[in-house]
Amino acid sequence: MTELIGGRYRLIEPIGEGGMGVVWRCRDESLGRQVALKRVRLAPEIGPEERDELRERAMAEARTAAMLRHPSIVAVHDVVVEDGGDPSIVMELVPGHSLDRIIRENGPLPPDSAARIGLAVLSALEAAHAAGVLHRDVKPANVLITGDGRVVLSDFGIAVLAGAQPGTPVGTPGYTAPECLLGTPGEAAGPASDLWSLAATIYTAVEGRGPYERETALATIGAVLTEPPAPSSSPLWPVLATVLDRDPNRRPSAAEFRDRLEAVAQGLHPPDTHPDGVGVPAPKGAVSVPVAVGSLAAAALLGATAVLVPRIATGTPAAADPVASPASPGAPASPSPTWEPGRFAALPRACGLLTEAQVAKVVPRAQTYADGTARCWWSPTGSGLYPKLDIKLDLQEPTRTGVEVPLAADTLDARRQEADRLYGRGGGKVVADLPGVGDEAIIWSVTEAEFSRHKVTIVLRVSNLVAELSLEREVADDSMRDQAVAAAKSIVEALRR
Repeated sequence: MTELIGGRYRLIEPIGEGGMGVVWRCRDESLGRQVALKRVRLAPEIGPEERDELRERAMAEARTAAMLRHPSIVAVHDVVVEDGGDPSIVMELVPGHSLDRIIRENGPLPPDSAARIGLAVLSALEAAHAAGVLHRDVKPANVLITGDGRVVLSDFGIAVLAGAQPGTPVGTPGYTAPECLLGTPGEAAGPASDLWSLAATIYTAVEGRGPYERETALATIGAVLTEPPAPSSSPLWPVLATVLDRDPNRRPSAAEFRDRLEAVAQGLHPPDTHPDGVGVPAPKGAVSVPVAVGSLAAAALLGATAVLVPRIATGTPAAADPVASPASPGAPASPSPTWEPGRFAALPRACGLLTEAQVAKVVPRAQTYADGTARCWWSPTGSGLYPKLDIKLDLQEPTRTGVEVPLAADTLDARRQEADRLYGRGGGKVVADLPGVGDEAIIWSVTEAEFSRHKVTIVLRVSNLVAELSLEREVADDSMRDQAVAAAKSIVEALRR
C-alpha cells in the first residue's frame, strides 16, 4: 500500500519533478477522485523559525488561491503539513503537456496562436489580480495545453514557498521581472510583474527561446537587469517590447495588453510602440553584474511552478493529444482556430427570460426575487422555500477575436468538473450531456437528505453566455427533470430572440 498524506491523499505515481519538489498523482480517499499533490522541498538552509513562518504564509496564500474560480485557473484544493514537515499542495489534476514541452518538441508557434494562448493566461491573471493574488512564476513550463486544446495556468501561491522571507525574490531566471529580482523600495512585485512574465512566456512561444536566455542562470539574471530583450521579427514584438520594459510604471495596463494581443490574434499588426531602449539589439559579450546582487537573486530563484486552462486550441482539436507528436520538417503550421464574435454584449435580465405562465408550470403561486441583473429565483408566496426555481447568468465579455465563446465553453466545463467532484461517488460521474438545449448543455440531479430536498441542475451555453438553472423540491417526482428541461429550452428561446 502506498503512502497516505494527511490521512486522505494516497500517492499513486510521480508525474513531475522540479526544483521545489515532486508532483504526484494521488487518490483523494475521502471523495474518491484523483488529484495532483506537490510535495514541496524547502531549502535546507532555512532555519526553524523561518520555516514555520513560511508554512504559515503558504497556508494563507493557498487559502486565497483556493477562492479563485476561473475556467483557466487550476483549482487549489488543500494544503497539508504533517508533523512539522514541508507543505504539500493539493490541486486539481489536469492532463496535458506544458507549453515548454510543446515548443521543444514542435518548435515555435505561429504568432496568432501564441497570442490566443496569451489571452487565455491574461484572462486568468486578471481574475487573480482582482482577488489580490499574484502568480509570481508565469513561464512556459507552467502553462498547460490539454488534449482538447485548452490552456491552463496552475500553482497559484506556490512560488511564495521559494523565498525564506517576505520580499525575497522568487520565480525562474528569465521569466522573473526586474523589480522582483532587486527588491527596490517602491517597486515591489505587483500585477505588472506577472504581465512581464507573461510577455516573456509569449516571446518564448513565438521565438523558441526566452528573450533574455543565456548559458547560465546568473548571466540570464544579469541580462534581465541590464540589457534589452533580444528583438524579434514577429508581429507580436511591438506588443511584447512594451510589456518587457524594465520600469513597471512604463508598462501598458492589462486592458492595453489584451487589446494588442487581440489585434495579433485577429491577424492585424499592432503599432510599433516599444519604449526607448527596448528593441535595440543586445550587445555581444559577457554581462557584468554585481556579484552580490546576482548571487543573491540566483540563490533565491529555486524554480517554483504554477498553471491554467480554456478551450483555446493552437490547432484543430483531435481525439488524441494534438500537441504530442512532433511536426514534420518543413510542414506548414496548423491554422489557428477562429470564432464568431459573442452574441451578447451585455447581460440580459435574468427575470425576463421566463414568462409568468412558464414559471407557473414549475412553481405555482410564485413570488419573484432578483439579485441584480444576473440572478432571479421564484418560490411560492407564503408557503416556505420549496419548490424553488433559480436562474444565474454568467457572461464572457465580447472581444474582437471571439475568444469569449471558448471561454464561455470553459465555464460550462468547469461546472461539469465541479459537480462531478462534489457529487460523484468513487470517482463516478453524475453529469450528463443534454443535447438540443442551446449550443451545449449539461444536467445532473442530487438528493440531499440532510436538507430534505431534491435538486435538478442544468447548465447551458448560448454563444458567450452561460445560464445555470436549478429546480428544487422537498419531494422528488418523475416530472422534475422534464419541467427543468422545458424551462431551460424556454430560456434558450428567449436568449435567441
